[in-house]
Amino acid sequence: MPARKSSLKNSDNKKLQTDKIIDQEYVVEILNRLIFNNTVPHALLFSGIKGVGKWIGAKLFAMACNCFNNISIINGDRLCECKSCKKIRNGMNPDIIKISAPDTTIKTDTIRGLLDILALKPFEAKLRFVLIYEAEKMTKEAGNALLKILEEPPEHTCFILTAVNISDLLPTIISRCRHIRFAPLKDKSLACFLTDKYGIADSEAEIIGKMAEGSLENAEMLKDQERFDCRGRLIAELEKITLKPIFTSLLLAEFLSSDKKILEDSLKIIKSWIRDIMIFQLMPDKIINSDFKSGIKTAAAMYNKKNLYSYIVMIETIEKKLSSGINFRLAIENLFLKIGTCR
Repeated sequence: MPARKSSLKNSDNKKLQTDKIIDQEYVVEILNRLIFNNTVPHALLFSGIKGVGKWIGAKLFAMACNCFNNISIINGDRLCECKSCKKIRNGMNPDIIKISAPDTTIKTDTIRGLLDILALKPFEAKLRFVLIYEAEKMTKEAGNALLKILEEPPEHTCFILTAVNISDLLPTIISRCRHIRFAPLKDKSLACFLTDKYGIADSEAEIIGKMAEGSLENAEMLKDQERFDCRGRLIAELEKITLKPIFTSLLLAEFLSSDKKILEDSLKIIKSWIRDIMIFQLMPDKIINSDFKSGIKTAAAMYNKKNLYSYIVMIETIEKKLSSGINFRLAIENLFLKIGTCR
């Protein structure tokens, strides 16, 4: 997509703040180049799993494009205190328009409501930004309304859409955006973050970092001590699943499926345990749940790899349907019965 020249001036020494963006050097380099070359496009699409910095990246890019001091902060030792950066950081700049789904979807009226705002010139910003969080949640009608705006973009305005699944966006919207992919974060980076910010022990932080699957959001969720302890109890139950009566597994399935949040957390834990069993014989030092190494070693000698892979597929199918109305209890019961009987 050809880039639109922005109206920015004196941006030669300007750099993007990266104080809260982790492991995205490639992304930062691209965004810095857009600012340096005065080629900020009218629409950007940031894609990647949850918790990799898409939203904070959009916010920091808006700050850099409007900074009065031509910021050149790379290492995050300090924050720019100019009027523009402070207002954007505190959510007080009227030219930084944020849109997100109030429930499960972004509806047409929300997108159409932009028209009156965008018909006016920016109040104070050099470059106005419209930040659409989880843009894939737009209804088809809302997507078409946004498409009409992108086809004739207003001056001095940049749209930034963030999305986990870009396949849920209209292809015509994707084609009108400069697409930038955010990579999953490194396990070690997540572990260091947890240790530095929350004082979590290195051994525990290492496990959480691996379980987080590249997501800072997952890491912060899993750092909760109660959740971490629940992980241990669940894996202990999984290790004994072949030794206990069937009704015990059914009771466990009933408990896990009673709350969608508990189920979501538990599926991640079960998947990590099965993954560990699959890779143990080849790369025992790469397992996630290293504090259960002995049990994983025993399970690795018991289970058929083909069956283990089928369990992963079953779990991922359930995860994809978490927002639907399927019978989760029945699905989990079926999973546990297979784990308990198939080798």
